[in-house]
Amino acid sequence: SASSPDFTSTASLTVAGPPSTIATINSIVVICTTIVSWSHSISDPVCGPVSYNVMISSSDGVMMMNITSTSYNFTGLTPGTDYTISVAGMNMAGVGQSDMMLFRVPTVPEALPSAVMNLATRVNFDFAEPSITVTWDAVISLYCGDVHY
Repeated sequence: SASSPDFTSTASLTVAGPPSTIATINSIVVICTTIVSWSHSISDPVCGPVSYNVMISSSDGVMMMNITSTSYNFTGLTPGTDYTISVAGMNMAGVGQSDMMLFRVPTVPEALPSAVMNLATRVNFDFAEPSITVTWDAVISLYCGDVHY
């Protein structure tokens, strides 16, 4: 009798260890947002990061997340506040050593508000109580602070 072929096989994957320290962290601060990007060491070709543990902290508190991309856009940051960003690669073997970056969100507007548009006046000719009403459209500000008229 003919025997059936054996199609079973076993394979195992061994991950050498957690990823190495993040090689670089860059930050671009725009208004009340910062775009943070990073890269890991190219010495991790086999067991490099699968995801990243990212933490941003300030005197306002701490926010932690786990993401798979190599950049993140932090929004809603407070002007004049110092922030620390920490990033560590993570794979099946664990979490690698983190790297960190310090930055401050500027307090000075980066650009002037847009021009006031649709300025209009309405005169009330009531002799007992004359008045003028002035109206305009709200301006667009590239700064996260208040616009005063």
